[in-house]
Amino acid sequence: MSRPLVVLVAVAFGATLLACGEDEVRTGPPSIVQTRATAAGDASGAQPGDMVVVAVEAWVDDPNEDIASVTIESATADLFADGAQLTPPVHLTLQSEERSQGQDLLVSQYWSTDVAVAWTGDDVEFTITVADEEGQTAQKIERWSPTGAGDGGAYAAADYFPLTVGSTWDYEDRLSDLAHTVAVTEIHTAGAYDWFVIDEGGAQVRARYDILGNVLRWYEIDTAEVFGEVAVDPDRLVRRPWDTKGILVDIDGNARVASLYIQIESTSASVITPAGTFTCMKLQRSFDIAFAGDIVEMWYAPGVGVVRKRLLSATLEPYDYELVAYDVAE
Repeated sequence: MSRPLVVLVAVAFGATLLACGEDEVRTGPPSIVQTRATAAGDASGAQPGDMVVVAVEAWVDDPNEDIASVTIESATADLFADGAQLTPPVHLTLQSEERSQGQDLLVSQYWSTDVAVAWTGDDVEFTITVADEEGQTAQKIERWSPTGAGDGGAYAAADYFPLTVGSTWDYEDRLSDLAHTVAVTEIHTAGAYDWFVIDEGGAQVRARYDILGNVLRWYEIDTAEVFGEVAVDPDRLVRRPWDTKGILVDIDGNARVASLYIQIESTSASVITPAGTFTCMKLQRSFDIAFAGDIVEMWYAPGVGVVRKRLLSATLEPYDYELVAYDVAE
């Protein structure tokens, strides 16, 4: 029988303990973290029939780290390069990759290519596909127009959790007399990144916006060699889980990284709290890809942050924290 493990997850406040098997490893298909299509120059005056050079970019991840290709699988306009028409799939080129702090794990790879578009007057849709060596794929549609309109939602991660030094959030548990405060205390520069240090009732995590501000990454630093990552990514389909990372800690204190699954359960969930009534993006997190085991649910309100957090569990003591007061600094 395998030794039971406890999962330490970096979440928007507090550490959550969940049960997990020792033999779990990161597996599964690749994922597209984010995409972007932008004109290489000023295209605001483009007219139908004009040729416009568009930079198509993709940030991708793969738990097996065997990404084989990233391509424009199709487009709703003709594509050209050096005056010659291209026949999809059009391959993007790997430019760089980001790896995690402490653990040598892939966070994302950055791929891009430039194509000339014969603009028809309508938005151009690019179907972007990432494939791994085993033939598993993921797709995402990115739109481009001279006005700069894209396919992102109404809000980015920066809206759902404001990272400004001096911001505070006070929470109380509906099921007990527990309470705590979350505060953004300082900015810590490490390498090429500025990290926001967040105090969660005495414990510290680091967070930063990633990839155009559309992904919020949380890192909980246990030691110099251990980290846990949780991403808040509004640009996802509802109830389509994606794979990120979390810390597993056994009873002897040994820690390693394993898969953590996140899905958007709703983009318009209404929540009533002592701090107000909010329309939220509701996220669910679980180490079970079927979301049949212990689940942490989070409600994010634009311009505010986390307004409610709940643990659903048949084996652990549940909690249901709600926002009672907050102050988002300018």
